[in-house]
Amino acid sequence: MKALRLPSIAGLPFALLAAAAVIAIAPAAATAKTLKFQGPLNQPYIPSPNGFATDVPTIELKVGFPGKKPTAVFTLKVRGITGPCGPSNGCKPVCVNNGVCEPPVCRTTADLDQFRVKKGRFAITRKDLVNGGDATFTVTGRVTKQGASGTVHVVDPRSASSSNPAYTCDTGVVSWTATKTAPSGQGGQQPIPAPDG
Repeated sequence: MKALRLPSIAGLPFALLAAAAVIAIAPAAATAKTLKFQGPLNQPYIPSPNGFATDVPTIELKVGFPGKKPTAVFTLKVRGITGPCGPSNGCKPVCVNNGVCEPPVCRTTADLDQFRVKKGRFAITRKDLVNGGDATFTVTGRVTKQGASGTVHVVDPRSASSSNPAYTCDTGVVSWTATKTAPSGQGGQQPIPAPDG
C-alpha cells in the first residue's frame, strides 16, 4: 500500500500562503470592544423654577475591553452634578425679574477622556481638558462587563459676575452607579492612553 503524499508548502502559490497567514493572525488582532455604561449620580434632581435648562445628575462612560478585563476609559461624562450655593461659599442664587429665585445650588458638568483602568479600577484627578475651564474633577471607579460604580468630586472656581462675587462650586464627594447599555459596536482598536502621572 502506497503512503499518502501531502503537497509540499513550497509548491503552493505565494498569494495562497499570504492569505493563509492573514487568516491565522486575524483572531489575535481582533479589535477591542467598547462598552458603554450609564447611570445616576447619588444626588436629587433639582429643576429650575424659572424654566432654565438643567441636567439630571448622571454619568456616562465608554470603556475598552480587549479581553475579559477593561484596560482604559475612552470617554467619561458627568452631567447635572450640584454643590451648595449660599453664604458658606459666597454664592448667591439668581433671582429673575418676577422675584422667583433659583434653588441654592451651583451646577456643573465634566467631560474627561483617555485614562487607564488597572485591575478593574481607576482613580484620576484632572481638569476638564475637553471643554477647558478651571474645574478640577476627581473620579474613582470599579468597572466590569456588567456594570460600574464609584465616586466623583468637582471643585469649580467661578469668576465674579454681575450677579455673584467670585466663589467656588464644590460638590463634595458624590457616589454613582452605571449599568451597561446597548452595545456600541465593534469599532477599531482605540489607542490605550499613557499611564497617568
